[in-house]
Formats: sequence, C-alpha cells, structure tokens
Amino acid sequence: MRERGNLRVTVEPAEIQALTSLGLTVVQAKVYFALARAGILKIADISKQSNVARPDVYRTLTQLYDLGLVEKVLQVPAQFKALPIDEGIKILLKKKQVEY
Repeated sequence: MRERGNLRVTVEPAEIQALTSLGLTVVQAKVYFALARAGILKIADISKQSNVARPDVYRTLTQLYDLGLVEKVLQVPAQFKALPIDEGIKILLKKKQVEY
C-alpha cells in the first residue's frame, strides 16, 4: 500500500533482507523503504510509516543521507524523500563492490 495518511507502508521481510545484504541495517532498510514507497514525508510520518522510533529516524536519516539514498526537501518543517529503489540499489551495489 502507498498511502501516506494513517496507513502504514508494508515492507516484506525479503525486501529488508535484500537491503541488509547490501550493507544497510534493518532500521536503515525500514526507513528507506517507507520513504521510497510513500514519497516526501515529515519525520513524524516516516516514524509512523516505518515503525521506527522518532529519535532513531533522525539518526538513520543522517546515515542514509551520507550514503546518498535520501534527500532533504527544502521546506519547513523539514521533509525528506528517498531516491527510487532501483537507484538506491545501484548505489549500494557500487559501495559493496568498492569494499570487495
């Protein structure tokens, strides 16, 4: 489901596992998928959609931003958007390739 309001984005365990195998933590994967599927969201909405505590969302967004997977939208209050999943996977694969 891709609803933004009160409904949560469903993330399958296989999707989480795919991203964790590319180097993300489970929390990073949940936040990234929720944001990638729902579109532009505020911190509180990211927390609800991903089922990740708000303080953890702040920290995780910084990490995802540093990886190039998330962008900050210039609005008040702050909002964020994720790169499309296919582009995110390419970035993670390239990072993994450099590690090897």
